[in-house]
Parts: sequence; C-alpha cells; structure tokens
Amino acid sequence: MKFSKTLLVAVVMTAAPLALAESNVTLYGFIDGAVAVQKEKGRTATVQLMDGVAGGSVWGLEGTEELGNGYSVGFNLENSYTMDDGAEGESGLAWAKQASLNVSGGFGTLAFGRIGGLASYEGTYSIWDASPFGTDYLQIGLGNAFVTGQINNNTVHYSFPEFSGLQLHLQYSNGTESDTQKWSRNAHYFGIGATYEIGGLNLAGIVERFDNKGEDDMKPTMVYNLSAAYDFEAAKVYFGYQYASH
Repeated sequence: MKFSKTLLVAVVMTAAPLALAESNVTLYGFIDGAVAVQKEKGRTATVQLMDGVAGGSVWGLEGTEELGNGYSVGFNLENSYTMDDGAEGESGLAWAKQASLNVSGGFGTLAFGRIGGLASYEGTYSIWDASPFGTDYLQIGLGNAFVTGQINNNTVHYSFPEFSGLQLHLQYSNGTESDTQKWSRNAHYFGIGATYEIGGLNLAGIVERFDNKGEDDMKPTMVYNLSAAYDFEAAKVYFGYQYASH
C-alpha cells in the first residue's frame, strides 16, 4: 500500500510540469502519399500505394519557452516514416530528420544537435531556396540534379542577427556520423552561408566543406551553392547553381 501511494505522488508530480508546458509545445506533421498507376512498355500495368511522392511523411514536436527580454529557448524533434506500412524513415533513428536545442535572442540563434546542412534542403536551418519541389519529388526533385548535402550529427549552428535583410549563417559538425574517435579521424562538416531578402526577392550563397576524415584516400569535398527566388504572388520563379569538387 505504501508503494502505491508513493507511485501516485510521483505520477502527479511528473504530470504537473507537462501540463504547464503544454501551451508552448506544438505537435505537427504531414502525410505524403499517392496511388500510382505505372505501365512500362511490354509489361502489364501496376497499381501501387506510394509513400514519399513529395518529400516523405514527417511528424515532429517543437517547443519554445520565453525567458523575457527577448530571449527564448526551444527544441525540435522530427522523424520521417512511411505511410503505407508505418515503418521508420531511417531504421534505428527515433528522430532522423531533426533533434536540436536552440537559444535565441538579440545575439541571433544558436542551435545544437542533429541538424540539416545549410544546403541540405532538410530542417529548420537549411537556407538554399532553389526549387519548388524540395529534394525528392519523384524524378524532378532537387536531389536528382544537385548535391544537396545531408543531415549531420554533432552539429553546432549559429545565425547572426538580420541586418537590413542580410543574414550570415555558420555551421560545424564535429562528426557527421560519430565523434567518438580522435579529431583527426572524425568526418567533419563546415558550412558558411548568407541570405538576403528584400520584397519578393530571396538570395542565398553557401560554401560547404566535407573533410571526409576516416575515409582512406578520399579528398575533401567542396560544394558551392547559389540560389535566387522571386515571388510574383501569382507565380514564383527559382534559380539554382552549384559547383562541387571531389
């Protein structure tokens, strides 16, 4: 009986802070799928329930706590899944898309965790705006024409305060997969980018470096990205350019 009373108190005490924080936490997501009829020459037609037609199904949690004087802390947890069978988007990862903590204020925004690269087209801190179709909209997605980076573990991101539409962004990953070895053996990511917005015009320039440490005889990869988008309200025009080496 004594154990039961103690358990009840513990449950009530645990539930109380969750209730207080509820108004600051948002559950979001979308389901992406289609029924596709495909017919190849010389073969019979097939009917298939397809997942991930326009980038994949996603669900997540995000929250913000105001600290006063313009400062706040927040978090973002996001995962992908397949709608046709409910499987994880990436096996073994509870939050494959994003898992980050951030602090914002007059100094800008500082974030830590599993974060999409500046030109990855993934997550909160990607700044490359070169396509209306995202990375993997069937055969016409951005990922089919460009190197779109990746989501990196062990990442620190910093966005400077915006000044007259101009903003600078920095990113570093201490180990894109793991940082358990010595520094010279971990694969690192370095990214620097700038965005400029005025009216309907949105410009971005990004330089990314993957040093590929730990990969034998593999040179560092450099990726240079430019994007421009202009919103005419009735239509939006996109432009993207990229140069990649190694």
